[in-house]
Amino acid sequence: MARLSAKLRLGYFPLPAPEALRIRRFLKLNKPSSVLDPCSGTGAALATITADALITRHAIELDAGRARDGRSTLNNVIHGSTFDTH
Repeated sequence: MARLSAKLRLGYFPLPAPEALRIRRFLKLNKPSSVLDPCSGTGAALATITADALITRHAIELDAGRARDGRSTLNNVIHGSTFDTH
């Protein structure tokens, strides 16, 4: 049943906010940069990890609804498969 549930969600397992904050503590983002999240979901994790940094946030998301949601917090979001994006 878990496998069916994952397929219905397109394998969507968002990174918990506390983990995103934990990752952020290990990064030094002190100069303008670009980052890419190849499976961005709503973009919440990438936004948290790169908060308060001079970062251009690029993302790819398979689900149309999550890609639309990600556009509100990320700079560039492609709706499609990471494997088919050039």
